[in-house]
Amino acid sequence: MVIQGMKKTSNKRKVSNLDDIENETYYGIVPLLRKDRIYGFWDVLLVTGAWAIATWAYVQGGQIATLIGLKQALTSTFLAWR
Repeated sequence: MVIQGMKKTSNKRKVSNLDDIENETYYGIVPLLRKDRIYGFWDVLLVTGAWAIATWAYVQGGQIATLIGLKQALTSTFLAWR
């Protein structure tokens, strides 16, 4: 017997609609109105760009560290533009 507002899942466990909504909110794609959004296009673009730059710097720093020593790596990183 299924109670109204509840549904059975494949593993014979009853899950309420509120649990479905909570799971969709955290793990799914929920379309929001423009006024309800916390972050806009430029916010997401800048944060994603910052992550990309940080990842690139981390990879390049690791590569430099494997090729040359610490003193040479710091010198080439910070003083190479002069």
